[in-house]
Amino acid sequence: MAFVSKRDDVIYNIKKLEGFLSSGKAEEKDFALDGVLNSEIVVIYKVNGINHFGPCRFFAFKKNTIKDDLESRETIEDKEIANVMTKIVGAPFTNGMTENKYKEYVESLGQEFVNIERKFWRVKDERGKNLDLKL
Repeated sequence: MAFVSKRDDVIYNIKKLEGFLSSGKAEEKDFALDGVLNSEIVVIYKVNGINHFGPCRFFAFKKNTIKDDLESRETIEDKEIANVMTKIVGAPFTNGMTENKYKEYVESLGQEFVNIERKFWRVKDERGKNLDLKL
């Protein structure tokens, strides 16, 4: 498994995770929901103008798969993942407003909010604006 090396690699994985979230396959949907709900390191992006949140770990490897993601949990620490994401999209942050937006997103998925400490990274587009995918 190779780490992502550019923002487009991260965006590729974001689109893949979004596909899993809307998948009719239980394995894909459950995997995506678990990542969104339980990650301590989280990436923020927009889809059609609405904030979405996803697991940093899934976005950190080129063309990631469910199998590769699960394997990486055994061998690669969150600290390494965080370093890669910081190089690609910038420094992480935490704040109450972002936590509230995250909670709203989780509830919009019909899930229960898990109160754990998180770090967030926001993906920007090529103009430096918040990434807003049109899916």
